[in-house]
Formats: sequence, structure tokens, C-alpha cells
Amino acid sequence: MGTAIYAGVSALQSQQRRINVIGNNIANLNTIGFRSARVIFQDVLNQTLTSASPPQGGRGGTNPRQVGSGVTVASIDTNFNQGSLFPASGVADFAIQGDGFFIVNDGTGNFYTRDGSFGLDADGTIVEPSTGMTVQGYTAVDGVIDASAPIGNIVIPTGGGGRTRPTTVATMMGNLDSEAAILDTVQRIIRVFDSLGSV
Repeated sequence: MGTAIYAGVSALQSQQRRINVIGNNIANLNTIGFRSARVIFQDVLNQTLTSASPPQGGRGGTNPRQVGSGVTVASIDTNFNQGSLFPASGVADFAIQGDGFFIVNDGTGNFYTRDGSFGLDADGTIVEPSTGMTVQGYTAVDGVIDASAPIGNIVIPTGGGGRTRPTTVATMMGNLDSEAAILDTVQRIIRVFDSLGSV
């Protein structure tokens, strides 16, 4: 009787943990970067009442008599499959498609996150707004990233402090009037600005 009660109680406890995990998954449905989880059950070792016996005296062998002891939670696995991407609302929002994590630093060590809802501090450093941790990455020099260099804070120069380059080539695309005759001339006015912003 005690084994039956324990098996039933273990089932209730295991199912309660599963319901807790499902509830947490639902609660975090709209949490950016959240990874859902699933519960894996396993059988508790059986209690052996009588061992198996080999064939003897013209009779076949017998199977063991075992009583199950219930169920337990084997593991709670995190789902790392690709989540849904959606349009960003912040100026420094990012997303990772596929494998990988963002690296953030609190000044003493690195941490990893899939949450890409970042912001900029007063110096233009990309930070995780809720903790203030800085986003880490490689620095590009003239558009070239050296992956062998150490990672550091990612800084986006603001307030006109960034390096700018003049436009040297422009491409214009558009549709011509379908009712225009052959060899008609089409004129479009393009305003060009110099370094002072004057036409």
C-alpha cells in the first residue's frame, strides 16, 4: 500500500513541476530573448520482490517480480531553437539569427544573453539598459574587423564625432513615363550639397 501511495505522490509532484515549467513558459511568452523549457520524466528504479530464475528440471525460467516506485523529473531542458524575429523599436536593438549569444560585461567578467534590446549611454556605448552592462565586440578599423584582437566595448560615436566620408558614387533608379515617345528627353533635378550643407 505504501508503494502505491508513494508512486501516486511522485506522479503528482513530477506533474506539478511540469505545470510550473509550462506556466513559466507562458508567463514569458513576450519576454525578449527568453528560452522556453521542457520537462523530461524518468522511471524510478523498481523494487524487486523476487529475482528471476534460470530454466531447470525441464521447466523454463521465470521473470523477476518487480514493482515500480513511481516517476521523477530526469531533467528540465532549455530550448535553444531559433525564435521569431520581429521589427525593432529601439535605436540599438539587435537580434541573432541562428546560434550564438551577445556578450555583455559588468566590469569584472563576461556574461551571455540572447536579449538584444540594447540602448546607448551618454558616451555612445551600447549597453543593456536594465543592468548597465556594456555590449562587447570587435572594433572595426576602416571597415575591417580583426577577429584576433581582444573584444571590448562597442561605441557608436554620437553628436557628429564619427568619421564621415564624402559620397563619390551615386545610383539613381526610377520609372520612365510609359507614354513618352522614342528619343524624348526626361529631366530630373537632383540637389547636391557640399561639405557645408549648401546647394
